Order: sequence, then C-alpha cells, then structure tokens
Amino acid sequence: MRQSTDTYDLSSAFGRAIADGTLRTYAQKKFERCPEFSVWLTEDMLPTLSIEQSLDLYKCSGGRNTAVFKTNTIADTRDALDFLLYDTIKLEGRFDECVSDVGAYKLHGTGKEFVSYLLHLRYPLLFGIWNQSSERALKLLGWYTPDLRKGPWGIRYIDMLDLLHRIQYRFQLPNLAAVDQFNYWLTRFSPMAGGTKSTTKMRT
Repeated sequence: MRQSTDTYDLSSAFGRAIADGTLRTYAQKKFERCPEFSVWLTEDMLPTLSIEQSLDLYKCSGGRNTAVFKTNTIADTRDALDFLLYDTIKLEGRFDECVSDVGAYKLHGTGKEFVSYLLHLRYPLLFGIWNQSSERALKLLGWYTPDLRKGPWGIRYIDMLDLLHRIQYRFQLPNLAAVDQFNYWLTRFSPMAGGTKSTTKMRT
C-alpha cells in the first residue's frame, strides 16, 4: 500500500522528469563537478585554492553577484572556507559566522545558498542545500515553518536540515543532491508549481 496518493504521484512525476532529462541542465551545473570540487575543499588542498576555483564554486552554487564576490581576497576566501569546514566549534556557530551580515567569516556576495552548498560538497551525506527552491518547496508541501525566518542563521539551518531529510525520507530520494533536484523540480515543473495554491498539503 502506498503512503498517500500525493506522495506516490509526486514521486512518480519526479522520476519521469529525471528520466526524460527535464533536470539534466540543472543537475549538470550544480552537481556534475562535485567530485572535483570536493577534492579542492579537502583540508590539504584548501590552502592552494585559486581565485578561479573559488569563482567556479560560487557560480555552481547558484551565486549571482559575481562582481561582488570577486572583491573577496583569496586569502579571506580560504580562511572562511577553512573555518566553515574544519573549525571545531559547533556547526550552527560556523554557519552563523559565515552567513550573518555581522559574521567574522562572511564573504561578500554570499549567503546561505553558497555556505550550505560548500557543506554539501564536503559532507554530502550530512548536509543539504538551503536555497530559494528548498523554501518554496516546503511552502508547497505545507511543511514550511516561520522558525526558518527568525533567530540565528545556524539554528535556522539545523531546522532546515531536519526538513530536507524529511523530504528525502518521504519521497524515498537516494541522497541530499536528489532532494535539491526534487525541490527545484517541485517549484518549477510539478503540477503543484502551476499556481495551484489550493493543492492539498502533504499529510505529516
């Protein structure tokens, strides 16, 4: 017996979108170079990260303010990435320092999308991507919580991670990269994306 008609229908439609190549361009841009990027972000290789490599990371994360991002020095970029990925303080503290406008490791032109993308690249089984699609998907599913809009950024990311894992479990997605693609598809190509705000919310 399937979990619910909504879950089954959305899962099936997403599977068809993957099969027919609807998400090919998006997936290639976002994830095709993940193995290469993950090497750049290892603790041994990070000190050699180049400006060109940092720009590649930024663009593939979905960053749009390239001119602003270029104002960061490569030294500051390396320091911020090293702090985010390898400092020993708790995740929520690291995330906050890299996303908050008053954070010590906030890079110009970046936000939660870039920071969560880097975490995903380095630890793909643990950390998902927090972007506009993930927020819109949660609203369409009826799972969005106002807590994501208030409080420290790091605590909000922990809440987002719980919800991303919930999507992964509910729709039986193989990994968090698939969750990101599902969110992108749901908000642009699914039956729920066509202005059908009256669509029944997912049952918890």
